Amino acid sequence: MDDLELLQSLDLKQLVEMQEKHRQELKANRERIAARKARTHRLIVRGAIAEKFVPGADRLTNEQFEAALKALFLQR
Repeated sequence: MDDLELLQSLDLKQLVEMQEKHRQELKANRERIAARKARTHRLIVRGAIAEKFVPGADRLTNEQFEAALKALFLQR
């Protein structure tokens, strides 16, 4: 193998390594996005469930809603 072939094979090897690194980064990004979407969905669903137990929740401020939830939980 002459020097040119050696350089070309090294470049190909580096390209393959770069592609694999990029694929791993894309996969990690997709997993992060999926986890964030799952958390957002969970928070929305749980918030809707909590609103069922607070009368007039849609008219309360966040602070008032929090106080109402605390009052509900402290009743037990």
